[in-house]
Amino acid sequence: MSYNFKRIFFSLFLLIGFVLPTLSQNNVLQDGYYRIVSHKNKMPILVKNHQLGYVSEHSGGDSKTSQFWKVKRINGTYWMVSVSDQLAIQSLDELNKTFTVGTNPGKYYIKPATGKDAADYWVISTNENFEGKTLWHNGGSGLVQNWEGLTNENNFWKFEPLTGEDLTTAQQLESSWAKLEKGFTALNTFRNGGLYRVKGKSNRYWTTDASSHALKTTDQASSTDFASVWFVERNGDGFALRNALTGRFLPNATANQNVALAQTNNQVWFDFKKTSDNYYHISANNSFNNGECFVEADNHNIVGGNAMSFTTKQNEAQHRNDTTFFLNTASEWKFESATDVSIESIKELLRKNSHGVYEPAEGKYYIIRNVAYPNRVLTTYPHLDNVLRTEGRNEREMGQVWTLKKVNTQWAICNVVNNEYVSNSTPQSQSFKMVSSPAPFTLQSMDQLLPNFAFVVSKGVSLHSANSKGFEVVNWNENTIASQWQLEEVNLDNNALTEYKQKLEDRKRLNADYAQLNEKLQHFFEDYACTQLKANYKTMGEEAFKAALNAQDLPQSLIEMALRVKSDTWNDKNADANKYEKYFRIQEYQAYSHPQKWANNNKLMPTNFGQYSQLTNPTGITIPEKELVLLFVNNDTPEKCFLQAELVQGKNKTGTTFDLHKGVNTIYANELSHLYINYMMDDVNLKYTELPKIRIHVEGGRANGYFDATKMKNEDWNKLRDLKQYGFFNDDVIRLKSKHTIHSLSLSGVEEQQKQGNWNYNGEDKGITGVLGKWDWVHELEQEYFRPEQFTGRFNCLMFNTDAAGLYAFPYGTFIGTVSTTFSYKEWAKGGQYDNGGNLWAVVHETGHHYQKLFNLARCLESSNNLWSNIALWKRGASVSRLQAPQKLFNRFNNEKYSWLNMDLGDRTRMYWQLWLYYVELKHKPDFFKDLFAKFRNNPINFSNAKTDYLRFAQYCSEIAQEDLTEFFDFYGFFNAVGKDLPYKYNDDFYDKSYGAATITVNQEDIDACKTAMAKFPKKNTNLIFIDERIRKTPATYEGHKEGEMRWGTIGGMDPGDNRVFGDVGHYEDFGNDKQAGTTAAPQSVLLDGRTVRIQGTGAVGYKVYDDKGKLVMVANANDFLIPEKLDPSKISIKVIGGSRNEVEVIKNGEVLPAYKKPFTFDNPANLTLSEGKTSPLGRYYIRRHEAVDGKFYYLTKDGHPTEQIENAGEFLVAASRFSGEYNIYSVGMQQWISYERNKNYWGDYSYYAQPNLFRWSKEMTQAQTWKIIHEDNYYKVALQHDSRVLWNWNGGPKSGTVVGFYNTPNDGGSRWDFVPADITTKYLALVKHADSIMVRDAAKAINTQAYHKEFHTHLAEEAKRTTATEDDFNLLKNQLVAWETWRSSDSTLTADASRVNHAQKLLNEFKADIATTTLSSSTIQSNLDLLRQKMEAWKTWRSADSLVTADASRVVNAQKLLNEFKAKLTEASLSTAFINPSLSNTKAMLTAWPKWLQADEVIQRDANKVNHSRTFYDAFKTKVATAALSTAATESELTALNDRAIAWPVWRDADSLVQIKPYGNPLNTKFREPFTVLVEKDYTEVAQVQELKDFGRYFRLLVTADSLLSQTNPGYPLTKFKAESEVEEWVLQLAADEQTPNFKDWEGYLETIPDMWAGSANHPQIKTDKEAYFMPEDGKFYRLRSYYDGRYITSEPVNSSNDGIMTPLSLSKQQDNSTLWILQQDNAGKQYLAAANGKGYLCRMANQNHGSLSNEPAEISFGTARFIRYKGLHQQKIGTLYIRNAGLSLVAWTNNNAIGGHPGTEANPVWHGDNGIAGTSFYFDTVKEATFKVTTRAAQNGNYATLYLPFATILPQGLKAYSIKEIVPEKEVFIEPLEGNILPANTAVILSSQQAGEFELRPTTWHAPLTTTKLEGRNLNFKPSERDAGTQYYALTIDTDTNSFVFRRVAHYIDIPRNRAFFTLPLGTPAPTVLSFREQPILSKVKGITEQPTAPNAVFNLAGQRINASSASGVVISQGQKVIIR
Repeated sequence: MSYNFKRIFFSLFLLIGFVLPTLSQNNVLQDGYYRIVSHKNKMPILVKNHQLGYVSEHSGGDSKTSQFWKVKRINGTYWMVSVSDQLAIQSLDELNKTFTVGTNPGKYYIKPATGKDAADYWVISTNENFEGKTLWHNGGSGLVQNWEGLTNENNFWKFEPLTGEDLTTAQQLESSWAKLEKGFTALNTFRNGGLYRVKGKSNRYWTTDASSHALKTTDQASSTDFASVWFVERNGDGFALRNALTGRFLPNATANQNVALAQTNNQVWFDFKKTSDNYYHISANNSFNNGECFVEADNHNIVGGNAMSFTTKQNEAQHRNDTTFFLNTASEWKFESATDVSIESIKELLRKNSHGVYEPAEGKYYIIRNVAYPNRVLTTYPHLDNVLRTEGRNEREMGQVWTLKKVNTQWAICNVVNNEYVSNSTPQSQSFKMVSSPAPFTLQSMDQLLPNFAFVVSKGVSLHSANSKGFEVVNWNENTIASQWQLEEVNLDNNALTEYKQKLEDRKRLNADYAQLNEKLQHFFEDYACTQLKANYKTMGEEAFKAALNAQDLPQSLIEMALRVKSDTWNDKNADANKYEKYFRIQEYQAYSHPQKWANNNKLMPTNFGQYSQLTNPTGITIPEKELVLLFVNNDTPEKCFLQAELVQGKNKTGTTFDLHKGVNTIYANELSHLYINYMMDDVNLKYTELPKIRIHVEGGRANGYFDATKMKNEDWNKLRDLKQYGFFNDDVIRLKSKHTIHSLSLSGVEEQQKQGNWNYNGEDKGITGVLGKWDWVHELEQEYFRPEQFTGRFNCLMFNTDAAGLYAFPYGTFIGTVSTTFSYKEWAKGGQYDNGGNLWAVVHETGHHYQKLFNLARCLESSNNLWSNIALWKRGASVSRLQAPQKLFNRFNNEKYSWLNMDLGDRTRMYWQLWLYYVELKHKPDFFKDLFAKFRNNPINFSNAKTDYLRFAQYCSEIAQEDLTEFFDFYGFFNAVGKDLPYKYNDDFYDKSYGAATITVNQEDIDACKTAMAKFPKKNTNLIFIDERIRKTPATYEGHKEGEMRWGTIGGMDPGDNRVFGDVGHYEDFGNDKQAGTTAAPQSVLLDGRTVRIQGTGAVGYKVYDDKGKLVMVANANDFLIPEKLDPSKISIKVIGGSRNEVEVIKNGEVLPAYKKPFTFDNPANLTLSEGKTSPLGRYYIRRHEAVDGKFYYLTKDGHPTEQIENAGEFLVAASRFSGEYNIYSVGMQQWISYERNKNYWGDYSYYAQPNLFRWSKEMTQAQTWKIIHEDNYYKVALQHDSRVLWNWNGGPKSGTVVGFYNTPNDGGSRWDFVPADITTKYLALVKHADSIMVRDAAKAINTQAYHKEFHTHLAEEAKRTTATEDDFNLLKNQLVAWETWRSSDSTLTADASRVNHAQKLLNEFKADIATTTLSSSTIQSNLDLLRQKMEAWKTWRSADSLVTADASRVVNAQKLLNEFKAKLTEASLSTAFINPSLSNTKAMLTAWPKWLQADEVIQRDANKVNHSRTFYDAFKTKVATAALSTAATESELTALNDRAIAWPVWRDADSLVQIKPYGNPLNTKFREPFTVLVEKDYTEVAQVQELKDFGRYFRLLVTADSLLSQTNPGYPLTKFKAESEVEEWVLQLAADEQTPNFKDWEGYLETIPDMWAGSANHPQIKTDKEAYFMPEDGKFYRLRSYYDGRYITSEPVNSSNDGIMTPLSLSKQQDNSTLWILQQDNAGKQYLAAANGKGYLCRMANQNHGSLSNEPAEISFGTARFIRYKGLHQQKIGTLYIRNAGLSLVAWTNNNAIGGHPGTEANPVWHGDNGIAGTSFYFDTVKEATFKVTTRAAQNGNYATLYLPFATILPQGLKAYSIKEIVPEKEVFIEPLEGNILPANTAVILSSQQAGEFELRPTTWHAPLTTTKLEGRNLNFKPSERDAGTQYYALTIDTDTNSFVFRRVAHYIDIPRNRAFFTLPLGTPAPTVLSFREQPILSKVKGITEQPTAPNAVFNLAGQRINASSASGVVISQGQKVIIR
């Protein structure tokens, strides 16, 4: 068979083999892999963004595998699955939709097509009969959709079998097919709906918090826990997951944010393709994008996250990062069927918990709440209009109460106020209104679980709350969530309804009769504002005046007003409050410019939004909701002006306006509002300065106050804050006003800045006026360019500012997000380093959006305004501009890929900034931007065409500057793009998305015209592109700056003066100003090394590179720069540009001009010989490891490997870089510069190991990284430039194959290197440099060797010029350096000693003169050096002696003679004798002796005041010292005699002190002092007398001790009366004291047992109790419990027992603080307790252990003396001590253990004392007179609070008040009330409050029984979770971080409640939130009874008869027919 035949046969076989599957006897499409091709366009379908479309037609282009499909017949229908996405084509539920792929395979029927051209084509349908619009259809849209027509060729499709590589590729799907088929089937099961639990790989289940709706996981799931059960149901081609407990849905997930369930149904998808078996990924994005999958976080919250995790490793061989993805198990979820829960039980629970009714009924009253906006209910305002709306629920608004009336099977909605009905007819999207007759609706249930209804007229017509229309109720589709409602039944208060209607009538009357009322009021008042009574009424009595008013039939509100004016009483609580209330109620209001007319006219003060603030005049009056307010206006509104009142809610920028007229006006507030007055000039030519101010008097509402910096002072602000209790500054929102701004801000935010001290600056309180002044400064800064002075008197518009939303500009003003530092004077005045401009930048930027209109170019919306932000930073004076470094723009220009159209935000900002910096700041044209604005007023910018946009801008700039700015604007790419509708970008992902696409048209003729217009100016600006203010550091100018302080960087890592970032030249100061010219370029040295250019010189501001045609092709501002590859270095020319615009050519045609071929000078801290280029003959080094390894030294080879052979070592050149102290290193062998990858990981401080960074190589110096070469000791370290810790190192040692890498190994010997000269000349020059550096170092030190130093330094300068050297040269210089060090060291020593020498000056001067004769030649003679060292050694002795006598001169008093002789010897010393004996040896001896004489002198001085009876001895000792002489003072005999006296003297001195102790009791008790005194008065004679005096002292001390003990009254000592009864004084102590010499034999034993004798009488058996005979602990007194054996105290600090290892709460300590202090408390029953003074409970025993412990509850203690107890015949009583016993255990103090032990004993014998005094039960009770417990109240928004619970009673200091809980309202708040008195009983939990936050000292006192009525609990020890009741919720006081207010927060189950804190509890299940607020319950006190009956039970009215909210009322009100005061 021939080859050709075989090929034909095989081809036919393949063709038949793959065509046949599509054909069969039954015309059935066979399973297989296909392309599916449309008959219409012959294009295969593919998948893009989950949609079916066509190659080329479908967006995105061709993707080969997306055309491959697996077709498989399953149960009679086909699945078609995409090979690339592994998703199936889904069926469609609606017409004209595009087919999609997903996880819900459509069941498709496929049969051969019929009709024309139908051969080999098929039709595809989801209908078995291929009927209806169910067929696949190519309608030409590029997408596959559904339509009808079996014979329509647009519905024909060909299935082309895949072959060859395509088939092989497609068949890879087979490995996944089983999983796909199983997964698709499982998902179809979920689509049938059901109840499931969602379980993660952590075996935890999804659950939700019922209040916060947060999604999280739990390890518990039960049949009663519906929070962990989920409805899974179909939602489109995805699913909906709905929680069974709350009925809420699974929402979208956002990266790293916690998920909270949503009210609205949301589509989610499940994906199984990459998960473990039976697990799914879940996401609301069907692409399962990163961040959008549901993932379990470490804290068990569900957050947005990734389905896959990944790691990245560096591929060293490929120079890339390799990323490995793996499954994120935290994103995998399993669905477990919840078979233990029924849908019925869930519905029952939801119905039980719902506030809504499921079955509406007639005769009930409802509020109708919107489901989408649950805080809004259906509302009508009968007094306002008949428009239906949704508003916040207000119980006082009767327009929100409805009844339903049956109309056949439908319902009509009727309002209770006027019995009008909601209409059911209005056009789509239009508002429904109220009508007089019933209009029926169908109540359609919209939710299978919740009582959500739609009020439906017909399909698509229903009631809908429209956010887009201010929440009016409009006609819209019933299927949206905002069209769903819940009916909540309410009780109707008929009295409140009557009152509501009456208010409407009152308002109606005041409005209708206002003219008549005005006329009546004029009978009484001089003015229409009703502020000045007529003379006759001023003097009239109050009753008569009231009668006159009533006679006019005036409404009560007007009568009340007139009485207030007459009495001038506006706030009767406080004089200041009265003054301010009147101030706010009666004001004169100024006219303001029209906010739109001034903003919309380019000739005036135009803004981007065409709108200034509508709000101008805040009144300070807050009007409560549903309140009526009267305004009395004094004047008619001037012509061409209008006057309005405006009610503004919260922080809104506008409100509801009401026109005002002269006289009385009425305003009704539906919502809590602030009242503004709008007095506007409707004509821009009017002057507000010439218009009258209008006085307006406001009655009603509440005077909250505001602050106007134009009329008020800081004192007013502070005073109003102090007057909060009188109603001022009570609103959350504070209104502020200044010259240019008006603010509505969170009061707490503003106050926080004041509290934090941010208004104090440089020691001065700038106050609120200072901050508002800064806001004005911003507007003045930005308005300056409009020349506002031309509108003086006409323009005074304000700009609004609020923190109601995020940071952005909007019509009327700016949102600032939060107050924060926008109201910090410190921020405005200084800011912080690297703060990106902080809030100053933000405020100026957003404000700039208003003022940028005139000069804002297309796509400069976010950059032109940045000019002002940068100016503000600059003028503030602490920092520099916030711009990127100029190199970014230079690089853009140098690569020719630049155009103004693709500049980014920062680039465009820089263009504006450079113009301002040069022309305005440097005053080259100070009015530059003012003139620019003026031009644009007449010819505004038009974004559509470059001619009217940026080209016009460029031309105008040139015209204003009178300079040709072509080069400047060419640099910014103004002339580089031409075309129609060119895309115009921000080149910023955020802004391009936010503002969308834009285009502009650019014509070449317009460019040419612009250039021509600029070229007419002969003066060319050729250096403007280089100007930058950050090249060097610039002095700071901010307010309060310090002298010499410099501006800091605004952006992190971009510090001014960092030439690595900003370049070397172009600093703005070099460009000159209006007073001096710019710098002149004066280059000195130039080098062209390959493509690297290096330039040194002065005066440059930039460098320009030109090609051989003279075209500017490159710019730079660095002294070293790289010529781009696109340029031929041999054809370039380079010019240096000066600040004065002079240009100096330094390179021409690739050659450096001769004048600049000069050596460079560089900073060289490493002091190496530097190479000037790659071919330099000097400076060649070997680089060697400093430390040997195994005795061998290793060198670097040319490429960085180790070698021990010098002949294999590489040679390296070291060149200085342009960065001070940094170097480039060149490998001669590699002919490349050594570099590294700056951002590559290295071993060091990183958390994981990565491949080390090794040597990299660069051909050009400027492309290589620089190195820090650090010279330390005798070696070098080579470090990375950006991290000095990371050093060159052969990690692991110089092994074969290793290369130098970079490691954080500063202490490793492998990081130390030697730079070894590679030739003798380099070696010699290196030594010359080293020597020269020493000469430089020592220049200031060479004082006496100055001539010698100068000679040596001059010599080195000549040597440095040598180009050759020998070894002899090297050795000679080496010896000269050694000699210099010796002479220099001596010189330095003598120079330093000159200031210290006082007496040996003659000797010093002679020595210095001798050294000064040294020369370079004589310095190295060995004999000269030896003699110098000998003299220096001797000089140390003389200097020491001089220093000694000088230092001791002030200390000497008695040895003055000796000192003077010693000084004289030093003064007379000379060079001829001082350095030889005996003069030298005598001086050395005296140095040793002198300190002993000085010490004796000082002892005599110190003890002078202690001498009384030892005067004889003292005087003799003093004489001995005073007569000492230099000739003998150092002899042995004199020193011995001195030593004997010195030893004996302390014995006399101590005896003298002892004999002076006064008697504690009877003087006869210490009568022995008389013979003792006689002995003390004798002089020292011999050693025996010393011992005699010691014996007398010991004997007398026994007597004094006994006398002291007999005076004790501490617990444990006998009562005073027993001292007399025992006669121990008469028969023992006084007889012993009567002796004339010590009689230890007869009396020592008696004296030591005196306490026992004293106690003998007290221990008489007839005395039954210790209390009868001994002092015992007393109630309220303080004690320290001291161990009998070692004197340590019992402390409440824990310790481990060293005996048994048990941790004991009690221990022993020497500390004397509250931890060792105990307070005795004795209750009313006589029980005694020892309470810890630090609050740690009560002293007790440890349960079941022989240790002491602490108890939360009082633990009864017994004390005893053990006076009758004996053990082994020995009395156990230790006089002055007590045992301490609790619960059968006596406490034991050990001497060898810090823990308190215990001794059980018996009640009859509770004591024990161990052998040898090792331990015992006896403790001294040391009485302490005073002690306090400290408590601190913390400051928050709602007051200063703390809680307290102590084990002892205390006295509260002044300023601290205790409160109990009056009432707990679980679903709302906690009410507190004060306790009476200033005693806080023991174990009483209270809340503490103080006027000022701070620390308070509480003094413990006697026992007071605990109070049990405070509703608070507490613990003296930490309350652990394990100790708490599981059925109880615990609430503790804390500060809420969001509101900065104290609240009671539910304590988490795992947190300890700290000791000494108060808390309250609620039973588990109480419907209380996590946080409860609290406040003091109002106290009502009666004032005066009246006869009228109350109109409603418990109703509260103000004095005007208006009903008010009782819970927030204060002051005088009417309640139940009586006037009462609410405090």
